[in-house]
Amino acid sequence: MIIRSNQPHLLSFLCILLLIILYANPSLAQEKKVLVIGIDGLLPEAIGLSDMPNINALYEDGAGFVAYGYTEDLTFSGPSWSSILHGVHRDRHGVDSNQYHGHDYSEYPGVMERLKNHDPNIHTSAFVTWPLLQNNFSRPDGTPVGVDQLVYRSRQGEGDLKVTEDLVELLRNEDPDAIFYYQNDIDGAGHGYGFSIDVPEYREQLRITDERVGRVVDGVKEREGFRSGGEEWLILLVTDHGGVGTGHSGNLNRQRFIPIILSGSSTIRRDAPQMRIRNLDVAKTVLTWMGVPEDQQSDLDGHDILAVAGEGRTEADFGVNLLVNSDGENDRGFSDREIDQAIFGWRDQEHTGEQDGYHSMTLIKTPSGINWIGINGEMLEAPGSENLFTGGSKGQSSKMTQLCDVSPLQEVIDSRYVDFQLSAFQGGIGETDDRMELTLHFRDEGGEVIRTELLESVTREDREGSDACLLRESEGLVPGGRTVLIELHAIGTSGEGISALADRWY
Repeated sequence: MIIRSNQPHLLSFLCILLLIILYANPSLAQEKKVLVIGIDGLLPEAIGLSDMPNINALYEDGAGFVAYGYTEDLTFSGPSWSSILHGVHRDRHGVDSNQYHGHDYSEYPGVMERLKNHDPNIHTSAFVTWPLLQNNFSRPDGTPVGVDQLVYRSRQGEGDLKVTEDLVELLRNEDPDAIFYYQNDIDGAGHGYGFSIDVPEYREQLRITDERVGRVVDGVKEREGFRSGGEEWLILLVTDHGGVGTGHSGNLNRQRFIPIILSGSSTIRRDAPQMRIRNLDVAKTVLTWMGVPEDQQSDLDGHDILAVAGEGRTEADFGVNLLVNSDGENDRGFSDREIDQAIFGWRDQEHTGEQDGYHSMTLIKTPSGINWIGINGEMLEAPGSENLFTGGSKGQSSKMTQLCDVSPLQEVIDSRYVDFQLSAFQGGIGETDDRMELTLHFRDEGGEVIRTELLESVTREDREGSDACLLRESEGLVPGGRTVLIELHAIGTSGEGISALADRWY
């Protein structure tokens, strides 16, 4: 969506590029270090509870931020932790269950191995209590890879407590650089009694795990390098899934919606991203923080969370596209609709159906032979899009949204001199009647809808039954309001997935 001012005599603004050269004092250089805290089965609503003062302290009072996003479409722990630790979707890391059958990470090594490949002197370690999680730090034959220290303690024998003590000892007596610290007992409480903060056993385990996390964070803060300012720590807390009842292997929002916390030095004391992120983004965030060049991580599917934190969205202005990832090119499209990727920047999981397994929006690689048709029916050259939005492989309804803040333009909008332009390619495949609906909801400061604008859908008749995307455009006066909710809705007819397409909309 683009908004434009047509107020007479508005001044033009020039963009001035200021080049600031910083001369670093070598004596003030800080050594980058990272601690990834992996808490299995942590619900987003647990964040902020009084039972978890240590975890809350990671983001309170400007220490960092908490963001909310999505895990992978298969919410088993194996696929989720593999995407977290390797930074790629399951079609690349190959893990689709908790059994890790035939896993081989040689083409997409884990974050610790990538750190070692970048600098063999980086000291890496992992502390785990789920036996199969060792696969993410090992060759298929069981040989550890990428970690100087792989510590496993059985979860049946107070493993979470023991790895906590092991890690505190490491922080006191050695010089680690990159650490993965895992806790399993919250997940155990969820499976045993229910994934809910209203379940006493789950709630009690939150308190116990929080105490252990507090001991580890204190271990970091008690280091001489931390106290002197010689060490600059990034602490990143992440989980693999939510839960419903006593399970979590489905594709519902409550199973996929997760919290992610980043904490550390003043360089990350900023607002959380204004968009949905994924636990898939953890690996790239860690590698970038530790100084690994982009060309050594260009095959990753995720994004650097710190790069979009506090920013992440174009500030409202005239003549600019206000949408993030409006063409899907900030992600990797799949060969078909079976993988339900959470699309970067979009809220797409909140709108899944009640039935377990219903998909939200996803991305596919642009099929060959798609016709691109202009406003007046003219054939257009292919715009070079690598990806197309589509509706997923299950159900009859998929939807995603974005919320744009236009309050910085409030004064001019209220003067009634601002109009908007809405544009998108929409289409579908063959003889199916599936279609896309694109809607703008202009909302006031209280979130109430002032006016709704609907972009005309592309039907099978419009496409004449061909594989095609047609350009649709609409424009009008902005009716007021402070935010604009953009909604893309894929509507199916068969119940066997939705083949409607959309691309390059603004």
